[in-house]
Amino acid sequence: MSDEPSGGLRGLGKPWVRDFRGINRSPLDVVERGLARARAPVAQMPGSGSAVDATAAANLATAQRVPWLRAVEQARRWLPKAEREWKGFVKALEVGKPLPDKVTAALRRDLGWINDERNNHSLPPIPALIRELSREIDHSLPVRYSPTRMESPNSQPSRRRFIRATPLVHDDGQSRGLQLFPDFYLGNNERRATTVIHEILHTWDGRKLEDGKAHPFSWDWADQYVTDKEGHILDDVSKPAGFMHIFGQDPASIAALIRDLGR
Repeated sequence: MSDEPSGGLRGLGKPWVRDFRGINRSPLDVVERGLARARAPVAQMPGSGSAVDATAAANLATAQRVPWLRAVEQARRWLPKAEREWKGFVKALEVGKPLPDKVTAALRRDLGWINDERNNHSLPPIPALIRELSREIDHSLPVRYSPTRMESPNSQPSRRRFIRATPLVHDDGQSRGLQLFPDFYLGNNERRATTVIHEILHTWDGRKLEDGKAHPFSWDWADQYVTDKEGHILDDVSKPAGFMHIFGQDPASIAALIRDLGR
């Protein structure tokens, strides 16, 4: 699904997780009933059925091109440091040394990680993801700009939400390229860089790791949500503890983790 901006609804009571019917349930209730992944239609402009017909970044207007290239550069800068931080965490875990505070704090916040055997044996393959991202995030990434704002399927009368970006081709595991909307340019460069990573992950359904090994998750990069009790989606907030099996395959959560490790 697309990455969407929304404002500050943080702190409005205990965050809940939204299930596939849009019903808000407490974390315990979700665990007991099971959680299906939320999907929403992909917003596409006419003629955007493949990455081939995307304009090159060089052909974007300056007002769109410069922030786009800066976002791409920022996303790339995060990757090497994020990989080093992650490998240090895994090494400490393996040898029984104290775990680095930066990584554990990011894991708790972004994925709902708990330091127990179950969680530590099902960690997302961050180095493999970073290798894939390193191949895709550069100035050759196809990009198209749509000047018309696109309202999100998750928008509500009391809380309108607008799409920042979508993949040009959604969930086919092979295609590259993003479609940007005006709301992509709201906020700061870190927000745009996080959106770039988020949306690239959406194109990876069905993709296998380069070593061919099984992935502990399903590569089903569907968006997951934390909401308040009124059903408003809370953006970039701490995830409920014990939900890494859900948020460990959520594009926004993985993108936030890479950002927080790469800073």
